Amino acid sequence: MLRTIATIFLALTVLFVNAQEIDLISVSGKVLTDSQEPVSDAQVMVNDSIVSVTDTSGLFSFRIRPKSFYIKAAKNGYESERISVMNPTRAITDLLVTMIRNNELDEVVVTAYPQIETATKAIWYPSKQEQRYSTNGYQLVDNMNIPDVVSSSHNQTISIVNGQSVQCLINGIEAQPDEVATLSAKDIVRIDFQRAPGGKYVGKGGVMNFITHQYDYGGNVYVSADQGFAYQYGDYLGFANYKKGALSLSVTGSFKWNREHNLSASDNIYNLNSGIMTQTVRPINALLSSRNTYGRFKISHAKNNHSLNVSLELTANNIPTDSTSSLASYCGILEQQSISSRHSSSNALSPKLDIDYTLYINGNQYLNISGSASYGRNRYSGMFCETGFDDIITESKEHNQSYSGGLAYYYYLKNNGALGLNVNHTSNIYSDKYWGNYDSRQKLNTGYTSALIQWQQTLSPLNLFYYVSAGYSYTNTDINGKRDNYWNPVIYYGGNYAINHNQSISLNGNYLHTIFSPEYKNDLVLPSSFFQATVGNPDLGVLKSFQNYLTYNATFNKFRMSVSYDFMVYLDNITNKYYTKDNILYKTLINDGNFYSNRIIFSASYGMLNNSLRLSGHSIAEFFHLKGEEYDRKHNGIRGSLSLAYYTKGWSFKATYTTPYKTFSMSDPTYFKNKCQYGVVIAWNRNNLQIEAGAENFADKYRANSRYFDYGSWNMNTVDRFSSKGRNIYVSVTYTLPYGKKTDSPDASYQSTINSAILKPF
Repeated sequence: MLRTIATIFLALTVLFVNAQEIDLISVSGKVLTDSQEPVSDAQVMVNDSIVSVTDTSGLFSFRIRPKSFYIKAAKNGYESERISVMNPTRAITDLLVTMIRNNELDEVVVTAYPQIETATKAIWYPSKQEQRYSTNGYQLVDNMNIPDVVSSSHNQTISIVNGQSVQCLINGIEAQPDEVATLSAKDIVRIDFQRAPGGKYVGKGGVMNFITHQYDYGGNVYVSADQGFAYQYGDYLGFANYKKGALSLSVTGSFKWNREHNLSASDNIYNLNSGIMTQTVRPINALLSSRNTYGRFKISHAKNNHSLNVSLELTANNIPTDSTSSLASYCGILEQQSISSRHSSSNALSPKLDIDYTLYINGNQYLNISGSASYGRNRYSGMFCETGFDDIITESKEHNQSYSGGLAYYYYLKNNGALGLNVNHTSNIYSDKYWGNYDSRQKLNTGYTSALIQWQQTLSPLNLFYYVSAGYSYTNTDINGKRDNYWNPVIYYGGNYAINHNQSISLNGNYLHTIFSPEYKNDLVLPSSFFQATVGNPDLGVLKSFQNYLTYNATFNKFRMSVSYDFMVYLDNITNKYYTKDNILYKTLINDGNFYSNRIIFSASYGMLNNSLRLSGHSIAEFFHLKGEEYDRKHNGIRGSLSLAYYTKGWSFKATYTTPYKTFSMSDPTYFKNKCQYGVVIAWNRNNLQIEAGAENFADKYRANSRYFDYGSWNMNTVDRFSSKGRNIYVSVTYTLPYGKKTDSPDASYQSTINSAILKPF
């Protein structure tokens, strides 16, 4: 229904605009200082409505009806003249607007709008206060209190409040999470955000482009250390870059470690072939220890007509200990008590090479070629012991290779339209060996190819942008010589309508498929206890999805808000299935039924005391239905969060609270009950140094969440107690040292996981 409405709306819009465009005239010009220097990123306003933003040369252009108007420009630190234009009858090509720098401007005075909604993007200008209390890109986005965006500096993530991922760019070039985490907030001039991204980023929840001051030469040194005490962890990051002219070099290194004590108590009822067996499990102790090491060297060369980025990465993950011990009591067909223990360890190493090249041709053509190659070496070892039963031992090792490539070409037409082509391919090769209680070898090859043709257009008179991208995808798998092929149509569509400079409506939608988990695409049977086993499924197919996201955003002075409606359908849903045979409970993955999701999300923020005191929050109402041959389950729920922040004299104070809530996972499937989350943060900023101390969930050493479900063969009721989600007291120190000569800005999580197809029984 939404797709039909959107299609009709866009068609009517096109017809209306084509009928009206003949009445419009073009206006173009330049914004200069009184010393004849171009002013970039200035907001050009006609009758107090924003119609354009200047580029690096101070140029602007727009279309308007032939009637009298006045024009001026706005930018922090400048004052603009006001020019009247009386009843123009033809195009204006040389309009000059002069601005005078105001060096005496107080920090709290803002001469330009902090947020502008345009047809193609929202433009956010951080205030001096927001920059002062932020050290990096993630903190700046968080401190700007953008309602529809969630940012976490600790996790190095930015997402839409509905959970969709956001692609981050720095000056138009794709950025890894660590690059945003080490981006000096004081260097950020503005942030451009596309809520309905077209081009090569179709399917993303948004594209966030950090526009920064550039260096003629010089760079930035960034170091941070985050140390947890109650929950023991460490996160250390170092970064340095140097730029001279078009060439830039950067080096990144990080190390993370943690020690978690996660205890689980469960009450289970198993419907086995010979009768009912109940199991009560109470934890004795548990320990999860992990280490992650990451390094990257990156070289970039960027000019007006091209950019080249080459990076070499090395990731090492090591879990030396993942162990639990429990007391288990059995009743029914088995009457006994026993002590069980599970221990596993794993390590992985993966180097990766990334290359990305962009060429701008004749000012109206865009060509992007990208490719990557990686190698992975993975090892897994696991043992399960229970008194009275034989030990279960699983050993495995894997070598894998991954290759990907992409091509994007766009031709921009004079009617603000663009015709484009996107072609992408990914190939993964896995070679696995298992031994212990079960010996096996497996070779798994997977491939994914998609080709899309896209049309996108900006309808300037209506402040409307829309795109449609359609094509086909091809997925193939080869397991020990058994080959499967999947052909599926792929469609992306969406648009953004700027009602005025502070209100917009956006729509994103798609029909596509997602590939299965590769570790289950096999016929292996791995025991996990004396009566349980994990089974692969070589017939596992793809999941098809139909998704729509409709959002309204508005800024009213100090009040910002966002309202969104999400509608999703997952066809041939991939979910867990449990069944019994010969008194063994088997777990596998299957395609079964459909999953329907409806969500309404409201987000808002409000600034008080000259924005020194800020209140923000969001609420989510969700309505889920999983319907298939195995399961027919519904879930309705609501949850929310609040945040209060105060900034004064170099100090910042922040308190957060998330309500308890119940939710539902479509893939497990499982009901989850989560307790409330809360925390406080105190930070001190001075020049390039920030010291931060925080406490989360400080009343509880462990955070207890519950999960439950009746699978037919297994009625599960489990309470998990997480040390990582419980009491966390930490101190973080960050230091940034910029150096060199800056120029005006242009107009324009590292992956710590490693691929693996190893099937793990526990």
